[in-house]
Amino acid sequence: MTVHRGGGLGAAISSYILESRFEHTVLELEESLRPNDDLGSKVITYDSSSELLEIAKRYDIVLVHYYAHPLTSRAIFRLSQLPLDVKVVAWCHNNGLTDRQPLPQRLNDLVDLVILSGCEHKYFKGAEIIRPLPKLKNYSTLLEQLTSSSQPEPLSFRYIGSLDESKICTSASEWFDYLQSKGSFSVYTLDGAAKFSRFQTFRGITDRKVLYDRRFCALYPLRGNHYGCGELAIQELLMLGFPVVLKRNKVELDITQNLSGVMFFHSLDALIAIYSNLMLAWPDLVASWRTRAVVNCDVIKKRKPYQTLDDSLEKVRSKMSVRESIDISYDAKDLLKFAYDANDDETLKSRLCSWAEVGSASSPHKGSPSQFVAYFPELAPIIRFYTK
Repeated sequence: MTVHRGGGLGAAISSYILESRFEHTVLELEESLRPNDDLGSKVITYDSSSELLEIAKRYDIVLVHYYAHPLTSRAIFRLSQLPLDVKVVAWCHNNGLTDRQPLPQRLNDLVDLVILSGCEHKYFKGAEIIRPLPKLKNYSTLLEQLTSSSQPEPLSFRYIGSLDESKICTSASEWFDYLQSKGSFSVYTLDGAAKFSRFQTFRGITDRKVLYDRRFCALYPLRGNHYGCGELAIQELLMLGFPVVLKRNKVELDITQNLSGVMFFHSLDALIAIYSNLMLAWPDLVASWRTRAVVNCDVIKKRKPYQTLDDSLEKVRSKMSVRESIDISYDAKDLLKFAYDANDDETLKSRLCSWAEVGSASSPHKGSPSQFVAYFPELAPIIRFYTK
């Protein structure tokens, strides 16, 4: 059984389930805003946390898609009480490299196996790193759209993704300014960050036919410790032949290993040098678009991460469980401390203050204090006390 927060089945979940050799049922912790038609009746939603254990007992393995969300934290606590012959696995979709979005060390004790999708982590040495694959239904159509014209389109740049400060580098505005000064640059995002309003910005567009409507260079200036992994968009672009310019971070280096059309930078000077080289190389990059796309698509598919994930689940199913069972009397503060990897009040205060310092304590960000209050209102006075 696959457990996720709800709100919409992401590609990380649906693409894996459709390729898995196992039978999967998806349990949503709240009603989905974007139901997934591909999985149909295999998706169920429960209304009460008390139902979770009764439903989970029917399955051999419960795979939790984990990040610091109130409902996911509560599910981990609940699932630790399952009979030990039902195995619990956490597939973590944030890299845990910041104080605001840590990975809880206690996951080691509360589940039977931890799998990562970002990068290596000090708490989970030797854990498998399994990154989701893009699910491009119309790959051939999109590739044909991009390569049907032989005209050498002018060099342009596009950023596609979140403008959130927890994800994008603090120097992004400076780098965007430079590219805009050189000609065509645009941003496609679901966010509405005001400081990026001076750039040509298209908001709320997710249709791939629109996002990939022409040949351009993609720019990804992500923080080294950014929340999440950003790997799906990067792989998707490379599978379609787009050249991608990335800030040099460990996750991005790992994701793009053996892929063609990747350039790395770390400063404005380095970006300027890449731009100069691209001006010279652009006609050749356009001419070799289809070849690059086909080669990258082949490399990415040969990684077979979902086969590795299935193998990991098969192994854990036959192992003796030693996970710890949480006392049923836990409260909302216990969930908050777990999500923020805080064993004591002083660490919890430090974590909450780190949100306040960047002005995000009251924002609806994933895993934010405000989000916890939305689900557990009794936390409001505690959070106010720690962040005043």
